[in-house]
Amino acid sequence: MAKQYTKEQWIACAVILIIGIPLIMWAKSSGSDKAADKLSDAESSAIRACSDMVLDQAAFPSSVDLHLVTGATVDRLGARDTLRVFLKFDAKNALGAELPYRAICFFDTEPPTINIAGR
Repeated sequence: MAKQYTKEQWIACAVILIIGIPLIMWAKSSGSDKAADKLSDAESSAIRACSDMVLDQAAFPSSVDLHLVTGATVDRLGARDTLRVFLKFDAKNALGAELPYRAICFFDTEPPTINIAGR
C-alpha cells in the first residue's frame, strides 16, 4: 500500500523545490565569483606557480587533483609583503591510494620554495 503524505509534508517539499534549491545554487555560484574577483594578478600568478610546483614534486602528476576553488588561499608575509600560497590537493601514492595533501608555497626567495605535507 502506498504511503499517504500530509498536506504539511507536500508544502515542505514544494518550498524546498521552489526556494531552497535555487537559493543554494545561487549561493554557490556567487561565492565562487566573489572569491575569483578578489584575487590580484600577482595572487593568481602565485597560485598557478604553486600548482606547477605541486605537479613538479608529485610522483604521479596525472593523479593530482588540485582544489583550486575551495582549497587555494593566498596571504602576504612580513615587511616585504611577499606572497604565500596554501593549496589543498589529493594525489595517489605508489600503491594507488588517493591521499589528501597540503602545499605551502613561499615566494620570498628566488626560486620559490614549497612545503608539502599530509592533511
